[in-house]
Amino acid sequence: MTLEFNPLSPEYITVDGKECAAVYTIDRAARAVTVEWYDYDGNQQTATVAAADDYELYLAARHTARANNRLHGVKQETRPERAARLDPVKADEARPWIGEAIKGKRWEIFADPAAHRIRITFFVKLPSARVREAVKAAGFKWSPNGQCWLARMTNANWGAAQKLTMVFDGGITR
Repeated sequence: MTLEFNPLSPEYITVDGKECAAVYTIDRAARAVTVEWYDYDGNQQTATVAAADDYELYLAARHTARANNRLHGVKQETRPERAARLDPVKADEARPWIGEAIKGKRWEIFADPAAHRIRITFFVKLPSARVREAVKAAGFKWSPNGQCWLARMTNANWGAAQKLTMVFDGGITR
């Protein structure tokens, strides 16, 4: 008897070339996975497969969870859905500064809600080395495409950008 698992459809297994619905159970103490299914004659079949290491048990557990979710109609959560569920604070309520701009003579700091980034733009060809080092130390990265310094839109990064205004006024150009 040959037993094959289909990763695209984990609630089914292939036994001797025939597809069957399967239920998985994991025995972590015995380091084994038990698969139960009904063949085409209606007889219940069981097979126990020993796991060689912890990684195989992890894969079996993941396979089991997906199979059980699909059998019971549980929708898999996408990354944006999970991020929204785990972030208890709404972005607009926690960040009233979104869309704000702080402008100086030769620079601008803007909280860009479309890109979800804080953008620092200089209106000179090249800021001084001291200013560039301060911006890097604050966690901003240079964007060659946008010709500006960017950081993720967080309260900490917005506070760091506000503190940088003191550095900017003291030495923008060389």
